[in-house]
Amino acid sequence: MTPTNGRLLVIMFVLGLATYLTKAQDPQRSPGSVRLVSFQASEAASTNSSLRLLPDFPEMAAVTLNLWVRFRHFSPALDIIVSYFGFNDDLLHFWHDFVDSELVFRVYGYKVTTPVEIPLYVWNHITITFELVSSKYHVLVNDKEITSNLTIDYENRIGKNLPGGGVLILGQDQDSPGGGFSIPQAFSGDLADFCLLSQYFPLNNLKDFRCYEHTSIEKSLRLDAEEDWSLDGDVKAFLINTSTLDYKFREPYVMLPEQKYFPVNSIQIRGLCSESQLDRQLHIDGTMNLRPVFHGTFYTKVWWDNTSWVMASRLLPNLKATMINNDPEDYPVGLHQWLLSGDNCPAGEVDLLLTVCGEESFPCNDGTCVHMSHRCDLRAHCDDGSDEMKCDKVFVGTDYEKTLPPPPPETEDVLNVTLSVIITAVRTLDLLDQTVTLDVQLISEWEDPRLQYADLQPEQFKNQVQDIDRIWQPRLITTDDTGSLVDLMNRDMFLVVIQESEPLPSDDTRYIKAIVFPGSGNPLLLRQELSITFQCQFDLLWFPFDNQRCSINFRLNDVESKLVRQVTLKGKDETSGQKLTIVFTNLFLYYLANSYLPSFLLVVISYSTFYFRLEDFNERIMVSITAMLVLVALFQQTSSTILKTTYLKLIDVWYMPQHRDQDMSRKYNMMARVGLPIVFFLFLAVYGIIAAVQYFTGY
Repeated sequence: MTPTNGRLLVIMFVLGLATYLTKAQDPQRSPGSVRLVSFQASEAASTNSSLRLLPDFPEMAAVTLNLWVRFRHFSPALDIIVSYFGFNDDLLHFWHDFVDSELVFRVYGYKVTTPVEIPLYVWNHITITFELVSSKYHVLVNDKEITSNLTIDYENRIGKNLPGGGVLILGQDQDSPGGGFSIPQAFSGDLADFCLLSQYFPLNNLKDFRCYEHTSIEKSLRLDAEEDWSLDGDVKAFLINTSTLDYKFREPYVMLPEQKYFPVNSIQIRGLCSESQLDRQLHIDGTMNLRPVFHGTFYTKVWWDNTSWVMASRLLPNLKATMINNDPEDYPVGLHQWLLSGDNCPAGEVDLLLTVCGEESFPCNDGTCVHMSHRCDLRAHCDDGSDEMKCDKVFVGTDYEKTLPPPPPETEDVLNVTLSVIITAVRTLDLLDQTVTLDVQLISEWEDPRLQYADLQPEQFKNQVQDIDRIWQPRLITTDDTGSLVDLMNRDMFLVVIQESEPLPSDDTRYIKAIVFPGSGNPLLLRQELSITFQCQFDLLWFPFDNQRCSINFRLNDVESKLVRQVTLKGKDETSGQKLTIVFTNLFLYYLANSYLPSFLLVVISYSTFYFRLEDFNERIMVSITAMLVLVALFQQTSSTILKTTYLKLIDVWYMPQHRDQDMSRKYNMMARVGLPIVFFLFLAVYGIIAAVQYFTGY
């Protein structure tokens, strides 16, 4: 559809609508007509818009209220439609409560509360009948009886008639006879076929109730009796055909001069500060300058002034926002910059997003919608890709101080940080330098109630935090057994949020829609991939049948250790830190196969020379000398591959049982004093026995 054809279509639609309204307002063209009164007709929020009953209000033993009502705006407090004041008190009240979604009818000590949703811009037919003596009542909305709740406000008025002689006002709330009006309690909309009758009607007489059908009832107050009412201020009255009063009719379309699609439902404004006096909800109703008009639930109005889109308030004349237009055919739906002034929010340019998306949808910057689960799922679903923009999971306040640890829970004195260490590999184990290098995963977990998180997913990898340097992290000091700092190489580090709690209520102060979660109940998990190189004092006395124990210590710095408690996954409290001990067990099979077994076989070979004949002396000598040389070479080879120490190791004792170092340390003194002599004397005893046998036997 071209813009020209679209405008012609709108003109034809407006002319047809004007013709229809002209017929509706002409009582000569319809057999039935009623009087319509429009309150706040100029759309300005004001207390100067009301109707006052001129004759005296009569005493009533029963009250039947009937009216057709059409709201243009709701009030943030109460929409007072009927207020009857007498004897320094409210005697009869009828109002609509938008916040609690209910209609309230109060009559001389009684209060009837009816839960019901009342929409804007459509007619609603309401009939209430109440008998004061018996407290019988019926409430009908759009010709259907609604279950209501009856309570008693004043016990001393029960069973008595409603007194006459007071002041009846329509459209305002009286705090004094004929005065004390308040804008938050003023009615904005239209009334038609209104009447107050002093008679109780049974239920079967109430459906499709019409005031003009009960003109013969005494003590009746009817809006159609024009001479009985005083129109005060911003009020307009005219006649309409009764056929236009239809609660079943809903206008399903809004005609636009361009090819656009607008769902006829509420439009939400995102990006206003919490103190803003602009409405958060807009509704399409009517046109201006061939463009649709957006009305706020309470006081806001958005329209096209032929140059730009304007947002203003019916209540505050200085409150205004103008959309910064790049395209004259653009509409305010979607993300746009607005020039704001006169509001409680800071003046200047502000990003506002007008969206028709529901609670389960994410509003794209171009005004379209995708499902909320598609937000930041690593795949673009919006045409403009805005669902994958600004996907940081953390909201950091302006007063956040990252050098201070988070406050502890209410039931604790200090913050708990859960620490766990996973050793993934032993990168190096250097016996000569006595150093160990470990690859570890260091996992820290804590809660920070100062933060808020956005769009958390059950899968942790989808909740990774960007720019983690903005927030507090536990600073660990790592030392070895000697108390010296270890060498750390950070290979990788990432921070994720674990979703464990329910989200907070929706927050529309951010123009980017997000499901916000509190910091409390959703812990942060910091995973660090580290290579740690540290000193370990190896004790090789029983080498190669030894076990080595090496330890590293993790603790917080001295300042944070007073405010933070480090705990293990098992729940053991250690205010001074955590100690990780690694036990290395020597795989001695290598030395058995390459040192002990070959040397043992050489001993067996040397021993076998005792069985050579005495005449074969040369062969005895050659085999013995060869075995000795091979044993020496094997010892030298083994010694070159193991750590040299100032004390004998068990493998040294195996190779040199005949030696004894007089300067042995106390550490191996017992083994030297007991083990070496026993081995030496056993060797001499075996050798002497074999020599004696050979001597006496002659072999």
